Amino acid sequence: MFIDVLEYKRKALSVIRLVPHSLDIETLRYINVDTMDRKCKYCSMNIAESKFHFLFICLLHRDLRTKYHIPVSFNTLSSF
Repeated sequence: MFIDVLEYKRKALSVIRLVPHSLDIETLRYINVDTMDRKCKYCSMNIAESKFHFLFICLLHRDLRTKYHIPVSFNTLSSF
């Protein structure tokens, strides 16, 4: 069972990393908005929205990270 949980989490993370999404970091690039101007509209941290921010930093999703036991041990984007 432990392996099944790890496999599920690995697949879920892969989908988030690879499948197109509607985060501003992706959608606003098509209308030439500068990367640093694509701020997260869900929290007050005033930083650019990204998959990394959405999954591990954004204050709005703190409860979901706790509920689904999403590890927050990633310190940088490269470790993600």
